[in-house]
Amino acid sequence: MRTFVLLLPSVLALATGCISAEFVRTDPRVTLAPKASRPQVYIDRLPERSYRSVGIIELTIPTGSSLQDVMNAAGDEGQRSGCDVVVDRSIHPVRRESGQRETSTFWRHAQHSPIPPPPAAPPVVYNSPPPGKREFVCGIWEEAEAPAQGQAPSAASPGQAGVGFTG
Repeated sequence: MRTFVLLLPSVLALATGCISAEFVRTDPRVTLAPKASRPQVYIDRLPERSYRSVGIIELTIPTGSSLQDVMNAAGDEGQRSGCDVVVDRSIHPVRRESGQRETSTFWRHAQHSPIPPPPAAPPVVYNSPPPGKREFVCGIWEEAEAPAQGQAPSAASPGQAGVGFTG
């Protein structure tokens, strides 16, 4: 009987549809601290300001959860984790490191020769998370574009699609 009583809270949490969140830091050079307010959450377009990815927020979502619940959970975890912005991973751009070149020097000089150009690089394919999971990128604003102290970043109204959601 005692085992049943101990397991009951776990079973009730699963039955009520709680979304769980886990934050994984991807940039150890950045020190993050919880924020005073919830960051904007972007799900279908990128923020207008530049940001840098510093972590991943992974949500485990029970069946029947609404998009509003998912965005609230992502924003709450972003606030606890110290994110300035939270972006759905499926729309987050993958940037090349500054030292990489698009094509080699040989191919740039050989573009007018009869040698055919190299085949195009295969597109980057995002491996979507398994069912019941959703991933978000935790970002911090780029230094050059950070707003002055006491000045909030500009954003359109929260009711517009693709605009950050602050709940």
